[in-house]
Amino acid sequence: IPAVGFVNESRIYTDNNSDNRIAILKKWLGSGYELGNQAYSNKSYNLVSDDEYFDEITKGERVLTSLMQKYWPRYLSAV
Repeated sequence: IPAVGFVNESRIYTDNNSDNRIAILKKWLGSGYELGNQAYSNKSYNLVSDDEYFDEITKGERVLTSLMQKYWPRYLSAV
């Protein structure tokens, strides 16, 4: 795998530009690269409860799941 892009889904929805950002993610996948879930807003798991962190992970899969129907994000970044 040449590169994996880790996605913070909260950033997809900034500046009312989500369609353009999703198009970039599709192009990334179409170029043979992979995407990984970096949770919704990349909160530090050291600063939140386990439940809140797992909610962040689940919330961070909304767009990725639809984009990667053929592939499942194999990578999860924990910061």
